[in-house]
Amino acid sequence: MGVKRNAQIESDSEYVKAVHTMCKVIINQTFSVFGRIPFIFDQSSDKQLRDDALKVLHGETRRTIENRRNIIHESSKSKVLPFLDILLISQRSGNNISDEGIREEVDTFMFEGHDTTSSAIGFAIYQLSINPEIQQRAYEEAMEMVEREKEPMVFLEAVIKETLRLYPSVPLLSRLLDRDTEINGNIHPKGTSVTVLTYNVHRDERYFPDPEKFDPYRFLDQSIEIHPFAFIPFSAGPRNCIGQKFAMLELKTTLSVILRNFEILPAANFEPIQLPELVIKSGNGIRIKLRKR
Repeated sequence: MGVKRNAQIESDSEYVKAVHTMCKVIINQTFSVFGRIPFIFDQSSDKQLRDDALKVLHGETRRTIENRRNIIHESSKSKVLPFLDILLISQRSGNNISDEGIREEVDTFMFEGHDTTSSAIGFAIYQLSINPEIQQRAYEEAMEMVEREKEPMVFLEAVIKETLRLYPSVPLLSRLLDRDTEINGNIHPKGTSVTVLTYNVHRDERYFPDPEKFDPYRFLDQSIEIHPFAFIPFSAGPRNCIGQKFAMLELKTTLSVILRNFEILPAANFEPIQLPELVIKSGNGIRIKLRKR
């Protein structure tokens, strides 16, 4: 966005607290029968928590947009522009982008990116620690691709995909049907909210035999045809994750640097406990040992 947020240093800031509050409210509402009924939810304490958090989140986003709008002329000649500047310049050029549309895109980056990539990095490191042969091949590729992470890294990308299959950063997503839709012989009317459990989709044995096994090679086997909607860590279709390519580059770069500098060893008697939150996390952290190469 062209703006420093310092969320890790200022982890007790009002903005960071609002992010965590929204995550908690969304999960509570998702898994509550009564919470999914608008009239009942509107009378609950979670409704007030959500509204207060949204004031903070949307207020901060709008301030960020206005700050960049006021100084955009200073960066508009740069060859590499912040994402927010691209949106604002496009709006200024006459394209049909409203202020609220820009806010929604900025919210997506600032909110959805807060823990998703770090969670994936943690689970990938754990799996590499307990799969030394896979780690060795990923290390060899990382050494061959020093400072070339923007290029295809076939094996490391397969490791990342398999990590996201087993531990999708966002374990569920929802869609609002814009037309009557038939699913498994049943007609679901327009306006129905449909929740897709990504975590379960990624364990469909028709496309992922032995689904609980960590096996990056399943993404390298050209003879295996995976349905385009069987692997959806970034969702799919016109509403898929706008930060997908950015997240993959973050993952490749970070894991490459770690692999080049350290051998990742397993911690004794450790297995992560996955928590069913808005962003999937390990309830007992990620424990590994590092040995400098």
